[in-house]
Amino acid sequence: MKKSLVAIAALATVGAAFAQSSVTLYGRMDMEVTSKVYTSAAGVKSDAGMMLQNGGLLNSRWGMTGTEDLGGGMKAIFTLESGFRPDDGIIGTGGGGVHHPSPAAGQALLFGRVTQVGLTGGFGTIKAGRGYAAYDSSTGVGDSQGATNYTPYTLVINGGMTGLPSVHGDGGTGGPGRVSNSINYISPTVSGFSGQFTWSPGENKTATTDASSYTGFNVMYSNGPLSLAFGQESVAPSVGPTNSAYLIQGNYDLGMAKVYALYKNAEMGAGALATNYYTIAGKDDGYGFGVKIPAGPANIQLSYATMKTTKTGMAVAQEVSAFGATVEYPLSKRTMAYAEMVNMKGTAAGAVKPAEAKQENFGVGLVHKF
Repeated sequence: MKKSLVAIAALATVGAAFAQSSVTLYGRMDMEVTSKVYTSAAGVKSDAGMMLQNGGLLNSRWGMTGTEDLGGGMKAIFTLESGFRPDDGIIGTGGGGVHHPSPAAGQALLFGRVTQVGLTGGFGTIKAGRGYAAYDSSTGVGDSQGATNYTPYTLVINGGMTGLPSVHGDGGTGGPGRVSNSINYISPTVSGFSGQFTWSPGENKTATTDASSYTGFNVMYSNGPLSLAFGQESVAPSVGPTNSAYLIQGNYDLGMAKVYALYKNAEMGAGALATNYYTIAGKDDGYGFGVKIPAGPANIQLSYATMKTTKTGMAVAQEVSAFGATVEYPLSKRTMAYAEMVNMKGTAAGAVKPAEAKQENFGVGLVHKF
């Protein structure tokens, strides 16, 4: 009898230990049928026809996340997240963001989206590895379309029209997005306020050059119908000028609709330098606004954004603007259909102002989360 009780107690202890740890497999698949037509300033049209592609809204991904209860309110946590393209099965995150050093040419990253381990508790959360920068984590607060892949915010404020790249942006997520070799601290929320700080020391120091580095932070506020966010980042390459940007944004829920607004400023120091994303000396100034309107189970999202880029040595600034619209219709808690469009137009910087170039995107897609 005593042996039986001891065995039961041992099994209960083992069960409790397992209950204190958990691993979750998750992901999303986003497939879109899309059409993209680009017309250059010279009037030359480029139309690839209808395409089936990944990530009309957000790129497809799968990942694992886990926690272990360490006691005293503290937990160990980890996340591994990989991007992929469901239309052909190729790894989809091949090296975007800031790396110290950069991946070799053509090198794909198995867990290119997130690879982090850390601790969380009453003090907040500390994560180390590759993950979202504080600046990037603040985006979306001022974008009615959620800073998705084909919105005016993403394409204009944090990217660049085809053939018309902005000073500070990578044509996709905007800013560095993810940062390798980084440490992130995320504060607890107090009276609606929270914050994040990101620091990434470079691992590319040589006998003649200093290591590159990344620093960024955000301060966010959310209480009732009002949400506000401020994000700032600086990328210091091993050689050349520091690139910096800040973003102010917010939204307010009126009940019948939610309104959004944002402003971004970015600068690259004198002297053009080819780094990960910043290749032209100059300054970006951009703003945007939008609205999200519930329509039964669906919602309608409309937004506008414009960016003016003043480049060093150019008498005429580059100007790009876009209008976008998205309709989302949930089919279940995990599956959603959508349709979206974005129209962009812009002129390049130079000695004289050229004719406008135009870009038109349209697509319909399906998202399933698991």
